[in-house]
Amino acid sequence: MQIQSLRFFGKPGCISNKKQIKLLKAAGVEVEHISLLDHPFEKEELRSFLSQYPRSQWTNASAPAIKAGEINPVALSESELLEHMLKSPLLIKRPLIVFQEKKLVGFGSDTINVIESIIGRRLDADGSVDQCSAKKSDLESQTQSKDSVYDCAAV
Repeated sequence: MQIQSLRFFGKPGCISNKKQIKLLKAAGVEVEHISLLDHPFEKEELRSFLSQYPRSQWTNASAPAIKAGEINPVALSESELLEHMLKSPLLIKRPLIVFQEKKLVGFGSDTINVIESIIGRRLDADGSVDQCSAKKSDLESQTQSKDSVYDCAAV
C-alpha cells in the first residue's frame, strides 16, 4: 500500500491540531506540519483554500479579535477579510490541508470524508477533533505565546 502524504497548516501547540495529526498518522498518512503562524501566505494562496467555502467558514470563531468584537468577518469585504487574515493568521480557520490536489479547511466531517475517500479507510475520529480542547482554567492561567500548549486561539 502506498503511503499517502499531506501538508497540514496548523498552530504549533494547539491540542486539537495535535489530535488531528495523531489521527492522520494512525491511519497511515504522512503529515508535513507547517506553522500557520509562520508560513508566508500570499493573498491568492490563502484564497485558493477558502474560496470553495462560504465566508462564514473562513474564520476561527475563537480568535481573540473576533471574540472581542474587534473584527466582524461578515461586515468585511472578501478582500478586507483576507488582508486581516494575512496580518493575523489566528483569524484563519484551521487546519488548512493540502491532500492530493484538494485544499481543505478545518477538520469537520466534510474534511474527514474527503480524507477517508482518498486513503480508502475510516479515520477513528470521535467528533471532538475539530474543536479546541483547552479548559477555561488552563487558558486563564497561561501566558500567551506561540508555543502555547492549551490556548488554541491566543498568541
